[in-house]
Amino acid sequence: DFAPWLDLVSGRLIEDVDVVLIAVARYRDRWFALLGGYSPKGRPMTGVLDMQTSRFLVNPPRLLTRLARDLVENTDLVENTP
Repeated sequence: DFAPWLDLVSGRLIEDVDVVLIAVARYRDRWFALLGGYSPKGRPMTGVLDMQTSRFLVNPPRLLTRLARDLVENTDLVENTP
């Protein structure tokens, strides 16, 4: 259950988000958590957390943002893969 961890690092930031993705990626010798889901209005939302500082990045690397968005938008494909 990731809910307590998400509450700890995000506070109220993602309280209303339906989280469908938590992934860990190493990029340029640093570890990041990619988080993604949908807003109450059904819009995709993503965030990148620097694992070293436990803070969400305001301007994350574009590659990580694209990866998170692609994973969120294709979650149904991943879930239905044998």
